[in-house]
Amino acid sequence: MKNKTIAELRSLLSEFLQEFDDKKHELFESHKLMYAICRGWYAARGKKRHDSSQTLNSGICFNLWSLNQTISYIIIKFASTRKLYEFTVKYDLWHNKYKSFDDAITTFPSSLSNILAGFLTRNYVLNGYQFQITNSSFEIAFAELIDFFGRDWIEYEWNIFLQGVTGDMQTVKINDEISIIKAGYEFAKFYSINYTDEKHHTIEMFEDDYILRIKLHFPKNYYVLGSNKARVEEEEITKRWKELVLLTLPGYVKFGKVIITSNDWPIISTYAMGPYGDSVPRYFKNETITITENTVSNIEHASNIFFQLPEKFRFEKNIVYAIERLTKAKSSTNIDDRVVELSIAFEFLINTTNSEVTLQLSLKLIKLVFNHNTDATIYPMIKKFYDLRSKIIHGNEKIKSDDKNKEIISFVEGLIQKAALRLIELNKDFTFNKINEALTQSLHVAKSIKEILDNL
Repeated sequence: MKNKTIAELRSLLSEFLQEFDDKKHELFESHKLMYAICRGWYAARGKKRHDSSQTLNSGICFNLWSLNQTISYIIIKFASTRKLYEFTVKYDLWHNKYKSFDDAITTFPSSLSNILAGFLTRNYVLNGYQFQITNSSFEIAFAELIDFFGRDWIEYEWNIFLQGVTGDMQTVKINDEISIIKAGYEFAKFYSINYTDEKHHTIEMFEDDYILRIKLHFPKNYYVLGSNKARVEEEEITKRWKELVLLTLPGYVKFGKVIITSNDWPIISTYAMGPYGDSVPRYFKNETITITENTVSNIEHASNIFFQLPEKFRFEKNIVYAIERLTKAKSSTNIDDRVVELSIAFEFLINTTNSEVTLQLSLKLIKLVFNHNTDATIYPMIKKFYDLRSKIIHGNEKIKSDDKNKEIISFVEGLIQKAALRLIELNKDFTFNKINEALTQSLHVAKSIKEILDNL
């Protein structure tokens, strides 16, 4: 934007703010305002999830979408609102094209609510959720708006709570767009207030919890009435990186709720996005550290496999089913459920005949995962795992949640993760049926799976 255009926009916004200030009482008198304010509980700074004592602090934040809509009802008839609409049309600054001003104020996404109401709410957030505008907040929001008008795309982040994940590392960077990071105090506070469990007054997130942060960017023209392009693509992208987490981190991992963050507030506001009512189990604690040098190495290996996949590559159904079962196993705190779900995941990945199932699984898995296996414990551990499964399925018994059984389950879970990643790597060039045909042949010849596949 040229300096003259920027100056004109600044003048129009100042006029708009003055007009709104004269009508500000209507905002506080609106019954809709109560739906735009979130009240909740959060942990004191420095408190961690498994500290012996906790202090509940109360706070507020805004549901920005609701607040924007509430403000929009007030500013519809402003003379400055129409002037700002005409300004965006004159300089072709808004990606949606409207037939008229009336069309603009009734179509979603609307330049009225997204730019003007959005500018107000952005100032309120910058001022600590206070209904005021300062010179500092005005300049920050104005700079963000100018930057937004100068681009054809928008950027935002999905922040997904990784329940159960523990460790001392602050950040595990997968690439410039994907990372696993400590939530930190401010983010944990915002998350907790948004998702407060009203019945139990418990704290949803602590500053030492981890989140999966996925940066997304899409063209502005994805955000027009009737288009779901952005939603479809973001679901595909976030699903893929959640799968990477499941295939690399050990122990209990459950995907919690999501916070969307963005400075491109004319289209994407920072907001909380369900699922609601899916609180962290208060009683559960991972017994092992899940973010270690070893798991970082596993993440790097898996991400290299994922980066080599063709764009919009889809896993074959057996791999999808196995990951679904692995998801259930890793999000369960019941040891019997974990055994059953892991065994189903295992058998989705590797086909067997009706005899000597444990031996077949062991031999095929070794051929699939290891070029030169020297670990003599694999078969005995898989056999012990299937003995546990038999007790549950055929013996109508519950198994003990002791260290011995947990070690067996953890070992097999790791094998399933490795097998799934290897199948994904091979599935890029070979069908799932071809891979399993090669695995069957591998029981009779001293060749690697890749060698057999290349000659099928």
